[in-house]
Amino acid sequence: MPSYSEMLLMVSKSLRQLLIDAYSKLGLVKEAYKVFDRAMEKNVLLWNAMIRGFCYNGLSETSLELFVLMMNKGCVMQASTFTSVLSACSAGKKDLGKTIHGELVKRPVLTSMIVQSSLMTMYLKNGDIEAADALFSSHEDHDIVAWGAMISGFCQNKKFDNALSLFHQLMAKGLKPDSAVIASALSASSSLGCLQLGYQFHGLTIKNSTAADVFVGSGLIDMYAKFGMPKSAECVLSDMAYKNLVVYNSMISCYGRNGMVDDSIKVLAKISQLGLTPDSISITSSLASVSSLAALAKGKMIHGYQVRNQVLTDALVENTLLDMYMKCGCLRYARRVFDRMTFKNLAAWNTVIAGYGSHGHCLVAFESCLKR
Repeated sequence: MPSYSEMLLMVSKSLRQLLIDAYSKLGLVKEAYKVFDRAMEKNVLLWNAMIRGFCYNGLSETSLELFVLMMNKGCVMQASTFTSVLSACSAGKKDLGKTIHGELVKRPVLTSMIVQSSLMTMYLKNGDIEAADALFSSHEDHDIVAWGAMISGFCQNKKFDNALSLFHQLMAKGLKPDSAVIASALSASSSLGCLQLGYQFHGLTIKNSTAADVFVGSGLIDMYAKFGMPKSAECVLSDMAYKNLVVYNSMISCYGRNGMVDDSIKVLAKISQLGLTPDSISITSSLASVSSLAALAKGKMIHGYQVRNQVLTDALVENTLLDMYMKCGCLRYARRVFDRMTFKNLAAWNTVIAGYGSHGHCLVAFESCLKR
């Protein structure tokens, strides 16, 4: 039985882990690190919590540095240690990912299904399809997470035929696809322009009772949007009992893709009525079909909505607004958006130069080129 002091130490470590997790989820990374750094004895749970916290807040480099420090100190690692750090390697750190893979080979933790899926995802996000496929093929007993990671990875790398082939293998084995797998299959079928296959997948979602799932529902809406079938997308939306911002954004994108600006604005209004917070995707998707002087008033309406609802004005929103005003011939408003941009990227400069040129202001376009 542990002594009183040992029990206090155990409680202290548990509380520290909870604090690190809580601070990290609130975005207070510095506070989380203070809790971690002040721990005299750091067990694997504390290391994992801090690595996970850095990853959660997009600090991939820092999480990898902490992992290397953990290795150098000879700490015993768990499967969760590797899954966290492999997610950090997905952002262009394939070489370090390979090193971690080498470390895993030395450890029996490699047999973990979750770790295998994390490895495959890391390779796929870095565009190394062959390495991911080899890893997948080297084992036979995969869970649905591994199948899903591989199918999703093929879609991300535009290998849609491979994604559908793997989906059919999954079905042939008698496995039941989850919502994430079906959403990937829907994406593959619509990207290949296979409407009949899309219908089959829609039927499968009804049979499996997954059509109401937000991921599947969004996938179905996106698919019908690509095929120019907004009415079918509306039917999917109306059949869903639970709808979140992702689903409504998919519907806005569907209307925008099909030139239905008024309907996009109606969905934006509904988002606010439901108490949901619109994001940059809500704005950019609704602006997609605003490209003429006749639609300028509606574009300004969406811009006003964005300002009133304090939607984050990121580079995506700024570039979309700039493009919209240029296409509508409203050069004064376009210039105002451009001048207020905190960071003018290549896309913004190209839009301004092309916009002035297309409206006969070649000299202004030339002067803009000189300022780049």
